[in-house]
Amino acid sequence: MKFRWPKRRHRLTRRGLELRQATTADVDTLSDLYESCMRPYAEAFYPWDTHRFRDDFNPAEIEVLAFQDAIIGLLRTKVSEEFVYLAEVQIREGFRNAGLGTELVKLTVQRATALDLPVRLRVLRNNPARQLYERLGFQQIAEGACDLVFQRPAA
Repeated sequence: MKFRWPKRRHRLTRRGLELRQATTADVDTLSDLYESCMRPYAEAFYPWDTHRFRDDFNPAEIEVLAFQDAIIGLLRTKVSEEFVYLAEVQIREGFRNAGLGTELVKLTVQRATALDLPVRLRVLRNNPARQLYERLGFQQIAEGACDLVFQRPAA
């Protein structure tokens, strides 16, 4: 299903941040961001694959969060007929715990609500982000050896 999110002003842009579509030129910076955010949690379960992000890189699925032209976060979503999959929310160290991840998740929920779809995601068991998802109304619906699957029903 080909889908483009509507262009609307939201709280992030009012905070001086830009949320824009990723481009192929962003791959190096986004790969480094992904590694710095995920590697400490992933290595508890399996060896780190330095090529995974690049191999799966699809700019159409990724939005870049920028502050003063510097990339400080990313949001990766995939839309299917059954749900919106929140694949990645990453915030650069130094910008965490300021509500940015919360805003990106809430934005995804708003977009999914407009489509009358639930939001689904996977989170590694040891990742403290799972507390954020629970706080925002996500409920665990399944579990794997190293991760948990959460879903927030369509509003």
